[in-house]
Amino acid sequence: MHADRTLILPLVRLGKRLRRRALILDPREATLERRGFAVTSQAKREVLDTVGRSFVHGYNAGVDEPDPHRLAELITAAVPAAYQGFAFEGAAMSYAILDTLPPGGDRLTALLAGPGQRHRYLIHCGAGWAFARLRLHPRLDRTDDTLLAWLMFDGFGFHQAYFAAPHKVHEVRPSPRWREQQRRVFDQGVGRALWFVEGADVRRVAGRIGAFTGGRHADLWAGVGLAATYAGGVSEQEYRQLVELAGPYRPELAQGCCAAATARVTAGVIPEGAERACAVLAERSATQAHELLHERLAALAGHGETPSYQQWRASVQDVFRGAPVRGARAER
Repeated sequence: MHADRTLILPLVRLGKRLRRRALILDPREATLERRGFAVTSQAKREVLDTVGRSFVHGYNAGVDEPDPHRLAELITAAVPAAYQGFAFEGAAMSYAILDTLPPGGDRLTALLAGPGQRHRYLIHCGAGWAFARLRLHPRLDRTDDTLLAWLMFDGFGFHQAYFAAPHKVHEVRPSPRWREQQRRVFDQGVGRALWFVEGADVRRVAGRIGAFTGGRHADLWAGVGLAATYAGGVSEQEYRQLVELAGPYRPELAQGCCAAATARVTAGVIPEGAERACAVLAERSATQAHELLHERLAALAGHGETPSYQQWRASVQDVFRGAPVRGARAER
């Protein structure tokens, strides 16, 4: 038996080293330059590249550190507070990959039950990245949160658009086997990715949405609202331009903004840019946008059945339908 262990243990260690080498990401892979995304200003580039570096830092930390509490310490020590949600999103991706590959595990559940609870919105998106990378159908039963588990389809869509050739991103499509709600949340993730693909240039983002078939525009705009609020990087005037460019999809844009506000409020870090986005896109403070989202969820849950993620989104969008847009016209 002792002889067997001396033969097997080196092979196990070698396997772990090979797995790490296969999984680890180069931080440069998440930069605008490496991806071929639009660089519209140095300031925007720095914001979006910091998002990418933060994501990769969290992802790589998750590959190396199985303990979620130690992982959280590594993230908070190295990543600025406003970007830590992206790092936890990356960590969720690596944890979900490792949970899926043999010998498996329960890292994602432990992360959500522990230090990742504050970032549960982005963690579910990060799990979607994992399924996309592994080319597997997202498994909603991987977490206990039957509502936010749908964000795995958002993360799946973001991954597919983010890693597509920029000039072909409009060709990214969900699986034809997926149900409508799955396809719609996938497109929300694609919309989030467009914020990065087009370098946070609001006119380029709107133009890119126009290249998609019309039936997908509403969900793409919801994703833009999410990214424009959570990642930010633009001025108040540009947010006003975004409202104008969204036109009839202003309710979806505002709903995405409110969703991002909830992720920020839950995490306990509300950057100035997120407040600026909420003031223009949703005409509320970030805290008020967060409260609106939970008021609508409570109203749906009051009917006795657990609402779906799509029902929740539609309920929030209905608040903004027909609402006048104050001061939406931007200076030119």
